[in-house]
Amino acid sequence: MSRYWSVCFVFCLILIGINTTTYAYQFTGTGVNLHGDLALTFTTLDDNTGLNANNRGDNAFSVWRSRLFISKSWSPKISAIMEILLDENADPRLNGAYLVFMNFLGPWNAKVGFMGTNFGNFAYRSTYFKQNPVIGTPLMWNYHLGMTTDGNFSAESRITDRGRVGSGAVLTYDVCWDNGIEVFTDWKGLEASFAVTLASLSNPRAYSNEGYNKIARLGVQPVQGMRLGVSGSVAPWLNSPTDETSAESATRLNGHITEHYNQYATGYYYEHLFGHWEIYSEGMISVWETPQIEENLSAMSAYVDARWTFVPSWFLGARLDYLTTNEIEWMDDDGVTQNSRWAYPVSRYEVAIGKRIIREGIIRLNYQSTHFREDDFSGDLESIDILALQFHFVF
Repeated sequence: MSRYWSVCFVFCLILIGINTTTYAYQFTGTGVNLHGDLALTFTTLDDNTGLNANNRGDNAFSVWRSRLFISKSWSPKISAIMEILLDENADPRLNGAYLVFMNFLGPWNAKVGFMGTNFGNFAYRSTYFKQNPVIGTPLMWNYHLGMTTDGNFSAESRITDRGRVGSGAVLTYDVCWDNGIEVFTDWKGLEASFAVTLASLSNPRAYSNEGYNKIARLGVQPVQGMRLGVSGSVAPWLNSPTDETSAESATRLNGHITEHYNQYATGYYYEHLFGHWEIYSEGMISVWETPQIEENLSAMSAYVDARWTFVPSWFLGARLDYLTTNEIEWMDDDGVTQNSRWAYPVSRYEVAIGKRIIREGIIRLNYQSTHFREDDFSGDLESIDILALQFHFVF
């Protein structure tokens, strides 16, 4: 065992022995609170594929990964929140920084600054440390589809590059927050949220195109512990290379400007907490307008996951996940027109068994299996399996 792994293992043992009873550290006299989490994860099988990596290299399966939340309240109505991400595979970065104004207009609240999206439900619950029953992130929030975010691709190049990829646009991106303003309410069983931000759901760098992302979410809480609703978003999603000339831009964008090409997204979310069960589901359809492909590109993804505490301190977690795309017309080397999906359909299942070892710490064994197919009903072209042991602590 290497020295690095030995240190990690010893650190795990030390943390296991801590009887943590506090959830946040308070700096006396300042009103500043600090809390966060630390995950130590050891993987095997196909663990070096980069399949779960984000744009900047951080990964839910990194050997070590930590999030720090710093909050400051000036009054019950005004507060500030910052999130800092530390990851073995990425430089430290500020993940979020925003102000919260509660009940500024009756039941309406507001967020202003660098914040998570209000689309769907996973970004909301991933902020809380205990609401992901497995280690991985749903495909719709993480999987890279391969299409470049400058729009400089043809139908033929999409077919050529449609295999498993680790770059390009996603349906919507959980880890890269966005600058903007959100107003929201949770009033008498009704949820509503409206936001305007600078980037798009699938491209955090779309702020450079001078367009805006308009997002709305509406939901209800029909019974205690249940939430369900729908979301919608529209935004220009392309960004331009910084060194591009006007002539090159006109060619790449087919004579238009970047704001001409939108991403349209709609989706649902469902959450039900009852007894010893937590059940979550989301789905979305995204449509992208592109400069060099006549028909729009679209993708659909949905998942359901659950956590069951079957005896005190022990739990099971599972997720079923699927992603597919529409077919586009392209021409093969013989000049024959074909119709194919522009990215391989992906299915994934992930299961975990875990035990709470201290009040704010768990250990879990997690298995993730991802499968790629040429179409929705064909056999596997490739499968990737990751087995992981994780120690996860909240402080």
